Amino acid sequence: TIRIPKNSAPVQASVMLLLPVRNEEENITECIAALKSQSGVVNLKFIVINDQSTDKTSELLTSAISNDSRFTVLNTDGPRTGWLGKVSALQSGYEAINAEFVVTLDADVRLSPDALCRAINQISELDLDFISPYPRQEARTMAEKLIQPLLHWSWMSTIILRLAEKKPQPSTAVANGQFFIARKSALDEVDGFQSVQHQILDDIEIARSLIKSGFRGVVTEGAEIAHTRMYQNFSEIRDGYGKSLYKAFGGKVGALVATAFIALIGILPLILA
Repeated sequence: TIRIPKNSAPVQASVMLLLPVRNEEENITECIAALKSQSGVVNLKFIVINDQSTDKTSELLTSAISNDSRFTVLNTDGPRTGWLGKVSALQSGYEAINAEFVVTLDADVRLSPDALCRAINQISELDLDFISPYPRQEARTMAEKLIQPLLHWSWMSTIILRLAEKKPQPSTAVANGQFFIARKSALDEVDGFQSVQHQILDDIEIARSLIKSGFRGVVTEGAEIAHTRMYQNFSEIRDGYGKSLYKAFGGKVGALVATAFIALIGILPLILA
């Protein structure tokens, strides 16, 4: 029952995309190329927030953008006091926005040429305030193939998506900050990213903040329009998930329930077999 963005009809609404970057020399050229190839959105702008990059990100960014007037680069001086780096960068971009829709994107995500067009049409057609088109997660090593599918499993097996769409609750909020879209009017009501300034799982928490304020949104199937490779080996997976995963289930009790659930339906059957 997951929603799939399919409509690639031209979009007239104004759209601004926020791209926070810090030391992204491996990703920035391809990411910008994918953004420049976007079609179907008539009024589209990009704000790249360069947060104290110390590698070649700045030089590569300038070269990749070239003379494309749709791009604006904001150079920030690091996180605001009490803020984590990414959400601080997003807030700086948000404060510079004047558009109907706000898109946030990670630099390691690659969009298809009609990705933004299809995603904006989807949020409009469903009359929602935010959506999170979940990118296809590439898994190449054995560790990735064992663990990354559990990311989708965790919410696809525990949440009735159409119910969460119609009657959202903070406990059923699912979002992925790799690719997230919200109406500017909804973000204004929660003061942009103020409510998640120190949250590690800022994507899920911003969805919860929006739901608590009376807005509706849902995760959608973004595999056809976006893809990414989150982690490349077990060490990165352990470090990435180890610091924050339990928060995705609402705390330690929720994490224990999820652990018991996967043991019951994913591990015990193998042992019994």
